[in-house]
Amino acid sequence: MAPSSSAERHSLERNFGVLGPVSERASRGVLATLGVLFFELLVVAVVARREIASVWELERGTLWLLPSALGVAGVTGAAGAGLFCLLAHAERRPARWALAAIAGAFGGIVAWGVGGGRHLASLPLRLGFAGGVAVVGLGLVVACAPRLARTFRARPGLFGGALAAGLVALELANVLVLPRLYPALHWGLSVLCLVLAPGLAETWFRGVGIGVGRIVPIVLAVAVVAVPWAAARLAGFDNYRFLLMEKAPLLGRVVEIAARFSPPAPLASESGICAESLAACNGAPSESSDQQLLDLRGRDILLVTIDALRADHVGAYGYTRPTTPNIDTLAREGVVFEYAYTATPHTSYAITSLLTGKYMRPLLLQGAGADSDTWASLLRTYG
Repeated sequence: MAPSSSAERHSLERNFGVLGPVSERASRGVLATLGVLFFELLVVAVVARREIASVWELERGTLWLLPSALGVAGVTGAAGAGLFCLLAHAERRPARWALAAIAGAFGGIVAWGVGGGRHLASLPLRLGFAGGVAVVGLGLVVACAPRLARTFRARPGLFGGALAAGLVALELANVLVLPRLYPALHWGLSVLCLVLAPGLAETWFRGVGIGVGRIVPIVLAVAVVAVPWAAARLAGFDNYRFLLMEKAPLLGRVVEIAARFSPPAPLASESGICAESLAACNGAPSESSDQQLLDLRGRDILLVTIDALRADHVGAYGYTRPTTPNIDTLAREGVVFEYAYTATPHTSYAITSLLTGKYMRPLLLQGAGADSDTWASLLRTYG
């Protein structure tokens, strides 16, 4: 329980010094962040229970995910505890402006990442967008921080309830708002959710007893050491990892971080495809197929891709206006496919699948991106 008298508070300060309360607050923040992560896991386990292969998969996958989750909770939880320490003193100008600077920098970084698309491709536009978001974030914090600080101190229950509702809103936005288009936005939402989670400990669980400040750092140190070893075992739980990436935005980020320490091995089917591709480029028959392969030696291949061109506006597919005369000539002299299916309805992802022969799911989730050869590089190497 929290110290209830001045004598107890004096004893606390004498025994733990300045670092005592700080470590307790940081440890509570870590526990709150870890609690949010595993609450998300509980929700996913209930909602998507039909997609979980077995209880054993859930137990083992969670066990191997735990060190990475502890590491993420350690960083974001301690950072969040520091932010709420600033918020508690935000009526003072130094704390308020420090908090505003952090908010502005965070907003600017996320906006810079979001601005990497074609709509803000030029450097001036991207810088302007990031700078504008940073200024707005800074201004909002400067304007609202004093009132939030008073509510945080005087009515912690109300503040905690509003914060919990905000965390739910962030989670829903992370799941539902353009989950495939702006990775930087969703990373930002995830980080924001995790660093705000310690606010629950600062409002609803202020009475966590003395001692967690000693235990939590030891547990975190052990977890960080175990991350590479555990991540290597987590790499074998494809269904579990895919489920978290699809359904759990926060734990999905943890899975991505774990994959950095131990990237999963390529799928077995991919090795077979690669072997057949190499055989085709060399003009040699593949051992895994009885079909005759094309001998492409001494030939050039020109790939033409046109973004957002509809088939029903191409003459070769029946369009009456002469909009594509060169394509129509190629169609008359070559082979025309009446049906073609894209791997994903997104230009850059579809081109990536076209050039690698892989679906975006393994490319994004298996950690198999930079190590994936394109057929253009294979042709250059072998023919």
